[in-house]
Amino acid sequence: MKFNSKAEEKYYYERVAPEADFLEWYANEDLPQYEKPSVTVDNVMLCYDKEAQQLKMLLIKRIANPFRNCWALPGGFVDKQEATTATCLRETREETGIELTKDAIYEIGSFSQPNRDPRGWTITISYLALLPTMPTATAGDDAKEAQWFDVSLQGEQLLLSLNEQKMTIDLTSTKSDKTPLAFDHEAIIRSGFKKLFLMEKPPHLETLFGKTHSLEVLKNKLKK
Repeated sequence: MKFNSKAEEKYYYERVAPEADFLEWYANEDLPQYEKPSVTVDNVMLCYDKEAQQLKMLLIKRIANPFRNCWALPGGFVDKQEATTATCLRETREETGIELTKDAIYEIGSFSQPNRDPRGWTITISYLALLPTMPTATAGDDAKEAQWFDVSLQGEQLLLSLNEQKMTIDLTSTKSDKTPLAFDHEAIIRSGFKKLFLMEKPPHLETLFGKTHSLEVLKNKLKK
């Protein structure tokens, strides 16, 4: 079929042609005009150590550049034709050895600042995982280590600690606090806790903190 202009061609395929013809035309003609970002997932994993009566967060130490030897959230690139929930489960398993189910993860949101990844334009979909027990973490794939950090709250400050290593995240801030975390994972963790505090009935709350669904009780349990 011949057209007198690109505008006429575009009009035909978008508003007249069958969808199958449109999709074939779009892939060959229109799609290459748009740059495509890489897509990743990141997972804020929380559990409760009943013996120590301590909330924990799982972090990995990256084995390779960028941010080699920095602490980071488990996560990675979405494979072709893979849903981001499936990526979250797969990357968590590959980097920490922990098997999660879809019921254990909750989407936090997307993070799309153009310079968030020094490798190039990358958009990440972040998740929050809430576990009723503390599974053993075993580092693998891109992870040099996988460790459960203690989590506590002091006012609006979120404290992460592992032996002598300590990180502080201001839950009210919109800027980086220059923590030793990779990428924009500080902002993702901040958003994850905000989502947790906004949940009407966070999963496993009764199991972890007794027979109550009060977020105030949850916050008080985190404070030291």
